[in-house]
Amino acid sequence: MIELLLYNFIKKLKFIIFSSIKKTFFHIFNKNDMKFSQELVDNIYNFKTISNIKKVDILLEMDAAQYTNCGKDSTIKELEIVKKNSRYIYKTIKKINPTLGETFLKHQD
Repeated sequence: MIELLLYNFIKKLKFIIFSSIKKTFFHIFNKNDMKFSQELVDNIYNFKTISNIKKVDILLEMDAAQYTNCGKDSTIKELEIVKKNSRYIYKTIKKINPTLGETFLKHQD
């Protein structure tokens, strides 16, 4: 009984920690301004308290946010910057999961 309570407590604690970390990262990474920081990507990669699957999820959300903010009014230079940032994210994902990262790099636009 105590083991089950402890397990549930730890599970909830992990969820709360992950949620707060994710909110912090996305507060820094303002989706509307298309601000991107290699330092932010490196911080996510270096976090010890987040599983590798969660790290990849966060990095892919950052990548999707950049492409979502691109539109008809985006300049060629802005699109090139987004592509460069995306490549950096995929290289970081490759450090976490080589197969997945390599696939993203091969199939990048």
